[in-house]
Amino acid sequence: TVLAIADGFEYAVLIQARVKRAISLLLRQEGKTKKSGTLMLFAAGLYFLLKAHASRLSEVVIDWEYLGRDAEVRGYLLYLFQHNQRQFPKENITFGQIGKHARAHHLALAVYRGDRLADKVVSLEELIVAMGIAQRRRKGK
Repeated sequence: TVLAIADGFEYAVLIQARVKRAISLLLRQEGKTKKSGTLMLFAAGLYFLLKAHASRLSEVVIDWEYLGRDAEVRGYLLYLFQHNQRQFPKENITFGQIGKHARAHHLALAVYRGDRLADKVVSLEELIVAMGIAQRRRKGK
């Protein structure tokens, strides 16, 4: 999975397939459904995409990857910001059609094809910590 932003600057995040499989397994072990785990992973990818640039973004438009599930994605994204002691106003997050002609789409595609390196490759450990999985596992939840 590659997530990208292009708004006066470009930044791309890569979550490798093996990392996605491992985090999905951990989420299923916690009792999450495949669909909710997918939404949580998408929000976590967005978190890693946005966290370093949150202060310079007045609005973020997220592509309609999961039409009708916008509130869940937004809610979990905001939870990740709060859980990791960061701020991002919920009114600055909107959803819309990005389209294949957007610079962010071209950037994500270039990273996916290997024509450009990702700015950030998210590790399994980073996802576990950011999503609070390690804490929940220690507490027995």
